Amino acid sequence: MQKDAGDYMEYGAGTMSQDHPEMDDNGAATSPAKRQKLAHRSDLRRQPPPFKIFVPFRTIGLVSPTSVPFTSLPLGKTTFQITTSVGRCLHTYDLRRALNLVFITRPQTPTIITATVAWKDRVLAAWGGNGAHGEIGVWVFQRGKQIGQLEIPIGLDEPIKELILFGSWIVGRCSTRIEVWKSATYEHYTTITPTASRGSSAASTLSGGICNMPTFLNKILAGKEDGSVDIWNVSTGKLVYTIFPPDLSSGAVTSLQPTPALSLVAVARTDGSITINDIRMDTTVLEIKARSAYTANITSISFRTDGHGAGEDGQIPGIMATAGPDDGDVTFWDLNNGGRVAGVLHNAHDPPSSNGISGSISKIEFLPGQDVIVTSGMDNALKSWIFDANSLSAVPRILHSRSGHAAPVTKLSFMPTNSEDADATGKWILSAGRDRSLWGWSIRRDGQSSELSQGPIRKKAKKLGLLGKDLELDSSISLDDLKAPEITCFACSLNRDGGMGAAPNAGGIWANVATKKGTVDASDSGLTGWESIVTGHRGDKYARTWFWGRKRAGRWAFETGDGTEVTSVAVSSCGTFAVVASAGGGISMFNLQSGILRQRFPAPLNPAQAKKLKLQPLSEEPSEGSPRFGPGEGKHRKAVTGLMVDQLNRTVISCGLDGKIKFWDFHNGRLKDEINWSSTTAITAAHYYRSSDLVALSCDDLAIRIIDIETKKLVRELWGCLGQIIDFTFSNDGRWVVAASMDSVIRTWDLPTSHLINAFRTESPCTALAFSETGEYLATAHADSVGINLWNNRTLFTHVPTRMIKEDEIIEATLPTTSGEGGQGLLDAAFEEAEDEMEDDEDLPIQDTPSTIDAISKDLLSLSLVPKAWWQTLLHLETIKARNKPIEPPKAPEKAPFFLPSLASGDLQTAPTINGTSAPTHDTRSNNTTDFSLPRISRPSLSATTRSQFTTLLHAFITASTQQQQEEADPSPLLTHLSTLGPSAADTEIRSLANLDEMTAFIQALTARLSQKRDYELVQTWMSVFLKCHGGVIVGGEDVGVKAELREALVEWREEQVREGKRLDTLVKTDYASITSIVPGEADPFCARTARDEGGIILTGDSDLLVYDTGPQGSVAFFNQIELCPAKPEAGNPGSILRANIFHLPSIAARLNLPKLQRLAYEIKADPTVSFSEALRRARRECGDPLLLHEFMEEYALPPASHSLNPPIPPKPVSKFLLDPRLSELVHQLTSASLYSNSEEPQISLPFLIGDPSRSSAWEPSAHIPLIYTHHVQNSSTPPSGTVLRRALAQDFGLVRRWEDVHLEAQIQGTVYGLRMLGQIISHLDQQSIELGDSEAIRGTLADLPDLVDGESKGPVMGTRECEEERLREDGVDVEGVVTFITNTGSTSQTESGISTVDPTTGFQGGENESTDFEYPKTKGKRAGRKQRREAGKGGESTLSRKEGRGNRYEVLRVGG
Repeated sequence: MQKDAGDYMEYGAGTMSQDHPEMDDNGAATSPAKRQKLAHRSDLRRQPPPFKIFVPFRTIGLVSPTSVPFTSLPLGKTTFQITTSVGRCLHTYDLRRALNLVFITRPQTPTIITATVAWKDRVLAAWGGNGAHGEIGVWVFQRGKQIGQLEIPIGLDEPIKELILFGSWIVGRCSTRIEVWKSATYEHYTTITPTASRGSSAASTLSGGICNMPTFLNKILAGKEDGSVDIWNVSTGKLVYTIFPPDLSSGAVTSLQPTPALSLVAVARTDGSITINDIRMDTTVLEIKARSAYTANITSISFRTDGHGAGEDGQIPGIMATAGPDDGDVTFWDLNNGGRVAGVLHNAHDPPSSNGISGSISKIEFLPGQDVIVTSGMDNALKSWIFDANSLSAVPRILHSRSGHAAPVTKLSFMPTNSEDADATGKWILSAGRDRSLWGWSIRRDGQSSELSQGPIRKKAKKLGLLGKDLELDSSISLDDLKAPEITCFACSLNRDGGMGAAPNAGGIWANVATKKGTVDASDSGLTGWESIVTGHRGDKYARTWFWGRKRAGRWAFETGDGTEVTSVAVSSCGTFAVVASAGGGISMFNLQSGILRQRFPAPLNPAQAKKLKLQPLSEEPSEGSPRFGPGEGKHRKAVTGLMVDQLNRTVISCGLDGKIKFWDFHNGRLKDEINWSSTTAITAAHYYRSSDLVALSCDDLAIRIIDIETKKLVRELWGCLGQIIDFTFSNDGRWVVAASMDSVIRTWDLPTSHLINAFRTESPCTALAFSETGEYLATAHADSVGINLWNNRTLFTHVPTRMIKEDEIIEATLPTTSGEGGQGLLDAAFEEAEDEMEDDEDLPIQDTPSTIDAISKDLLSLSLVPKAWWQTLLHLETIKARNKPIEPPKAPEKAPFFLPSLASGDLQTAPTINGTSAPTHDTRSNNTTDFSLPRISRPSLSATTRSQFTTLLHAFITASTQQQQEEADPSPLLTHLSTLGPSAADTEIRSLANLDEMTAFIQALTARLSQKRDYELVQTWMSVFLKCHGGVIVGGEDVGVKAELREALVEWREEQVREGKRLDTLVKTDYASITSIVPGEADPFCARTARDEGGIILTGDSDLLVYDTGPQGSVAFFNQIELCPAKPEAGNPGSILRANIFHLPSIAARLNLPKLQRLAYEIKADPTVSFSEALRRARRECGDPLLLHEFMEEYALPPASHSLNPPIPPKPVSKFLLDPRLSELVHQLTSASLYSNSEEPQISLPFLIGDPSRSSAWEPSAHIPLIYTHHVQNSSTPPSGTVLRRALAQDFGLVRRWEDVHLEAQIQGTVYGLRMLGQIISHLDQQSIELGDSEAIRGTLADLPDLVDGESKGPVMGTRECEEERLREDGVDVEGVVTFITNTGSTSQTESGISTVDPTTGFQGGENESTDFEYPKTKGKRAGRKQRREAGKGGESTLSRKEGRGNRYEVLRVGG
């Protein structure tokens, strides 16, 4: 045990001593030990904190929460110190200083403290023994520090329940044995084992109570279960005498207490009887039988010793006080004339409650020679009471009180700041618990914490007769019943709080303005301030107000409009208005200054509005521009669970169990907008972060959702809680959301990334939490404790990585302690040793360090990990130096005092000596020895003997370049070292390039790095600095031959720079570069996989997307169903919006009673002629051919995770010039066969051309590239006639354009496009040195065609939309506002690219294997046909007829602008 104690001392207090004598191995006492010097702090290996963000700090709010009785100690004649147990440590309070906390013991005991006793200047605490084989100990504390411990005998396995100390003995009572120690040496002396009583269990022979009698040497009294009292001699260990009970039915002894009269002892038993026995004569002097109201188990007895209190005038001694654990009353007995009840102090402490609220009295004690009695209870309270000298009352009044919550805390909040007392920000905590109390806790000074008064409760109880003698026997009512019900919600704003100078509420507390007669005068409160806190209570329809500055109840009780209980409250940021919501969905707003109702949400209808609403037809729709919600509409259908007011008092936000978030106009009470989640979830709570207008909502599906009240959109969803979300809050900067759930885990999410960045599990579920506005503390309350735990935020002082964590990385956390032991203070976090961070870095694999991270692909341009400020400073280093140049020249230092030697003295010029011999001085930059005694001109040049690391690496690169080709020389060592230098050092190294060889090598290194596509911004910066420093050397001079190599290196740099710049321009300048991903093969499965994994809507024209598995978060929408609609006026957007039908595949499958839609798609594909109902019926049955079904399912299977977006491109460019996108796809397929192993042959996706749907595709003549130069009519299924060719060449189509003309234009366009692609293919093959035979004639023919990438057409191309729009404009048709949509209601071809081209004059779409015919209606003459086409072009309804064909069916929809 000595070793264990030493360990605890070292851990808890650092350097500690033992003031008691040491003992050797035989138990003999040795000389007192000196102070032991423990290991230095730096020698002790500091363990890195297991906590990532929040570390335990300390616990507040604990005074006396356990059943361990307090112990008192007089300090001279001026004051007393009272010590209580709070679990594993002791609190010591000074009575003269109004029970101010003076000491907290450290270290804390390994287990719960079971008994305490104070002696002289020390306090003994027994702990342990509650488990099956728990460790047991008794520690000795002095002024809060452990100074020693008692020797524990071998075999002790019972907890020590009581300690007494008298003379030279320390006695501890267990259940079946009594242990005795020597108080001088703390060594164990003997063990006393009383005999088991008849009828008692062997495990608990001693029932309760041991004491010593004054003037009786070495004697103790011990009460037993049979009601007898044994008298033992602790010196000899022998039983001296046994005092038997007066009646065998008296029960076990529960308390023993010696009286002020010598030889008399009071004995209490379980039957409620108290006997006063003379132990010298073994006679009963007095026996008191309490009445039925006081038959409770009496566990504490105390006698008043100041000589007053008894008799008719209270001037004679003889007062005894008793109390027990079954109620909270203290009974005072006058022992004169046979004994009687002099008075009862009702509800001195809270009585035990059936709803889990702790209560009862653990100990009472009259202070020696004082008219003061001290009581402690299980309600976490310590109180002192005083008897007035001239009062005839036998009941004392309260003198001092220290207490806390008697039940677990349910609500927490840090008090907000106000405009004046900004220094108090984050230093006060407001808490509410199940004990019906509201507390304000000071983090700075424990003595400032106090409960907010609920008025004169005891005075009200006396008026009701609760404290009168008529109701002495009625225990069904307690003082707590006169308090307000349990607080379920509160809100606060201190901007109008008057502090201690607020106007007093002369009219009483919690008055309802609606029931008061007359007007309300609020002029006084207008000058001094008014209430700042509003609370809602369980099962109560009134919300109550409180003064924070005066720490008392306020004037008003606000009633809900529908008579249901209050479920949520809010206070405006200005502190003037309180908003109250109810379980019935009603919301009301009151003025806190006057208490008058100002608004309801929704506002009730006035008679005119009600009459207008009654006369309005039900079928009448609201006109465009009218509000979406009418007056009186929008009330919540279920309980309101969240209520907020924006910081400008414009909007009231509410949410409820009906799954709706509503936005109300603050001034008129009308509903402006709402978000409806009723079909998916219910909202259980809400928190508002004013600075960024974000609202966090906890839902019953275990998710926390974040919405932006400006855009009224969902911005984040936070998942991860595995139990019901109990409470959550924003961090002070709004970056985190911290939540506690029923799985006892406190989680932290990072809002910008939606990542779970921290999580720790506590021993019991967290019932409430709050984040301080300064960001210093996280406060939590837990189900098994009445205290409030504070956690420090380590990110204020140290860098904490906020990477996403997994569920298996949740750590087990130990709650903070009242002493703060085992936690980490703010200063500890600020001055954490850097060694720990270095050790953490050493544990990481080398390849994970930033300096060795490689690019994802060699074809991707990579930037360095060097901070942006580094290379920007290097670019502008001269400007920075000029700006930082000192204004005044440096001043000469002041002369040193005369008694200090001058630097010029000969003694200081001499080098230090070693053994009398002058030691040479070594240059730290080299191993060469420099003799400074030589003249300066005779010393060797440092530049000749030293070389910087940069120069060394540069010469190594030069050597590698000469030994092998330059392309193979690696510049990484040189440039990596240069990137590690600071801006000034890097500038110096670049300027120090001494000759042309070094300059050339440096340029070659930068060129090689640029070709590697790495460190792009650094390479540009270095080259800029190099040209700035050495540009004159490159340009000037006569020796052209010497500089030829340098200039050649610069030319190579320029070529590589231009090549890379063009490549970047091509990648960056496209509008879709940032949102485009390259995938191997078809894009449909990748779109479906992305929608399944990340959620979203797929916009497509391909119905195949309905067959893929898009998951519960993915949906599909079709281009052809997009509609242009006017925006809602209340949305603030005067323009138009797009609206479309969304296909949620799991919902459709569920409605069709199918597991997935793929089964239905298979049946439709297997038999296209079957009806939909028959296909659905077949899909619900078992498939007849599972093999074919499996093949069909494989066709629509999603790609595995290994097939990622943007696959790696071949490391070398396939061509030195830009290829057409379709040819690039073809070349990529041919060079990356591994990515396209599933394709039988390479494919090209060609755009649609407008052609005759009765003929084959217009692309067919140019589909085969080897035959592309063949005349297009040779492969056409229906060659055009000579008339058609003449019209096409002359561009004269007349008034009516025929299908054959359109189809010919499409064939010509396809052929020309194919010829241009052929030209690029020939150029690419020439680049690859592939022989083509006789291709010179083809090259000459194709030379005049414009390039596919750089060429620009001189005008609209035939058959395109631009050509047709230009022709319509010539006819006088306004085509700017015409939008044409095509609805594809049939199947699509596998070669479709998803892009359709629509002829604006006919509305027809060309495609492969199409057979649908369209005709204009027959009209009289050509002029009528032109007129109809004009009307169609203007956006009117289409007058086209449709003939059903064998293939796709198209429907023309025109929306006019």
